[in-house]
Amino acid sequence: MIGITTALQWESSDAAVAAVDENGLVTAIAPGTAQVSVAWDGQHYDCSVTVTAANVMPAAEDNLKNLPADDVGSTRGGTPPADGSDAGLLPLLE
Repeated sequence: MIGITTALQWESSDAAVAAVDENGLVTAIAPGTAQVSVAWDGQHYDCSVTVTAANVMPAAEDNLKNLPADDVGSTRGGTPPADGSDAGLLPLLE
């Protein structure tokens, strides 16, 4: 960048919420709010980052626990659990 003579120094106020690497890439870790800061040549800039929970589809292997006991050898359950916990999931491996 033109005019910057020192390395950029990135920092997160709460790395348990949002981590920032040496290139300024911010990674969401857990729900919450953190301040991401960058400093260079006596200058300083802050940015507020809010991380919210997402609806994450479980991996296929995590959903194997929902297979009915009478369908052990199959990769697809014959009947969904009574609680509907697998409703809307894509079929497991065909």
